[in-house]
Amino acid sequence: MDVDIDVRLQGRLGIVHSGLSDEDFGHFKQLVQAYGDYSLNTEGKTIKAGVGIGEGIPVGSQEATKPFGSGRTINHQRVFNNSGTEMIFPPRTDLAIKVDELIESHGSIYGRQTYTQRDGPFFRGLYTVVDRNGRMNKAEGDASEALTFHVQEAMGKWFAAAAQKLFGTPIVVPKMFFGNLLLPGQEIGMHHDVPEFRGIHPKTASNWLQVAMHGSGLFGRWRILQAAALTYYQRMDRGNLAVYAPDGEGIVIPAQPKLGVIVEAETCAHHSDVFEPKLGRKQWTDAPVGSKLRYLDREECWLLSREDGEELQRFCLDEVRVSTQMKLHCFHSEEEKRMYLEHTDDLSIEQALDMMTDDLRRRGWFKGPAPSRADLAVMMVKEYVRWPAPEAVARCWAREPDSVFAQAALGSPTTSLKSSAWSGLSRL
Repeated sequence: MDVDIDVRLQGRLGIVHSGLSDEDFGHFKQLVQAYGDYSLNTEGKTIKAGVGIGEGIPVGSQEATKPFGSGRTINHQRVFNNSGTEMIFPPRTDLAIKVDELIESHGSIYGRQTYTQRDGPFFRGLYTVVDRNGRMNKAEGDASEALTFHVQEAMGKWFAAAAQKLFGTPIVVPKMFFGNLLLPGQEIGMHHDVPEFRGIHPKTASNWLQVAMHGSGLFGRWRILQAAALTYYQRMDRGNLAVYAPDGEGIVIPAQPKLGVIVEAETCAHHSDVFEPKLGRKQWTDAPVGSKLRYLDREECWLLSREDGEELQRFCLDEVRVSTQMKLHCFHSEEEKRMYLEHTDDLSIEQALDMMTDDLRRRGWFKGPAPSRADLAVMMVKEYVRWPAPEAVARCWAREPDSVFAQAALGSPTTSLKSSAWSGLSRL
């Protein structure tokens, strides 16, 4: 398949302008609408806390319920490990630590006092996923298997061709396909996607650890290059996506139907603008636990309801921002793919921890014996995870003067606020 790609951010992002037919795009929209109940992204099947790295504390202890760091976000709260035996750092502890760093060094989080305008989950639906044997399966939802697999095949071919062209990887294999839905007032905060390494599985390893591993540059031998491929369901001038290269160069991408975006999302930090409500409509407050979002075909609107089915609110089509994302594994050779599938050169969590501990010692974070695993976790995120500087974010969004970030930059405070509980962890 021939695709037209506009390459940006030093070859780490491509904007795809062609290759998806009107018929396939129509089926894509049908899948989004026929899926049924979209759940809060914190309640789906793909989120696992992991087993931790030894930072866990006993369930029921006084410290277990206390927030760590500044306690500003949901990512400052400990969670149960996979077995429910300990309280460990949450999957995205990296977000909590980077938020605290921005507050300590700049007095704000990109000009604002909150990580997101609405500190809560958004809605997600998982359409397809590859099992451990490499077979693609329908994952969740009410859409028929025939429709689901038709869309999976069409989108997979489109994005595989784009990823081959962008990354120069001849072998591209779709991994999963899902939808993200934002209600008025919601946004997606700054983050890196979770990378993958041979032997380090995202359902057992903590996500923050994988992000730090990639940022360290120590594990290129085991890394599986992933393409994050986004598609937009409708034209939207609110809630736009911004993506940043490691050097801080940024680009804002407006949502357009049939537009594809391929990005190395574990290397490029990214976030969205707030999906502002329409004039006269209020921002939506936190959806209750168990809430569902469903498209009503006859009424041509979206219905938000409680877990028991009680209606909370209805939204017009342009009041729900829909984007989908496909993850694809990109292999440089058949040998690399074989090592991944056959686990012939796997990395263990303890091996990764030993390598990063030695590297942190060389970089001057501590001398002699290693500190506690909890302190090591903070050091890893501080040293290896890099978000764009506030100046880079302000430059990027300056081209969008009505965006929250452009407006925030105009009145951004420069004085530091009270330090967090882990601000003392720094190089010697």
